[in-house]
Amino acid sequence: MKRTIAATLAAALALAGATAALANHKPGHPGKPAQAGQGQGKGKAKGKAKHHQPANKSNQGKPQKITVCHRTSSTKNPTVTIRISERAWKAHEAHGDTKGACDEQGEPAGFTRLTADLTPVEGATGSGSAVIDVKVKKRSARVCFTLKVSGVDATAAHIHTSTAVTLGGTDYAANSIVVPLKTPKSGISRGCARVGSAVGQALLDNPSNFYVNVHSAAFPAGQVQGTLSAG
Repeated sequence: MKRTIAATLAAALALAGATAALANHKPGHPGKPAQAGQGQGKGKAKGKAKHHQPANKSNQGKPQKITVCHRTSSTKNPTVTIRISERAWKAHEAHGDTKGACDEQGEPAGFTRLTADLTPVEGATGSGSAVIDVKVKKRSARVCFTLKVSGVDATAAHIHTSTAVTLGGTDYAANSIVVPLKTPKSGISRGCARVGSAVGQALLDNPSNFYVNVHSAAFPAGQVQGTLSAG
């Protein structure tokens, strides 16, 4: 009888334990596998974060390339199309470059080209050439140039008017300066000057009324000169 009661109690206790285990059990979510899955999930998240980082940080902040019509030191081939760093633009602009490619004639787009052969005045020696590119806007004109001289210790250079003329309400006497140019101290100069639109238009309409003049200490009125002509 005692054995029967003990067996019954043992069976009841076993049943109670099994019922409690079933009550606390969450199907499909064993402790250790769930933790392993969470670890794998974190690994994947880290992998994705790395995947979306910039491919090449070294390209960030790198200057862009731009196309310019570059003014050379040659009056035979005064302008050519080149590519430069945008950081170099200010230096190129200072010596007469313009943004964008040269046109089909090899000239700055939107400009009209004038030229002059420079010959010595009476009693002087020396020679030279000038390429003048003119672009007229509504209120101003841009005059870009390349000067090349030899046998001249230059002190100044300009474009002068050969006749008395009124341009943009300003009266110019014959031989007056209408466009200042950089002095070709080492035999070459290049750059641009900004003048009134009336002066720029007059250069294009009547180039033969103007001449390039390079001065020296020996010939302060001009040592080599040349009348402008189209193209």
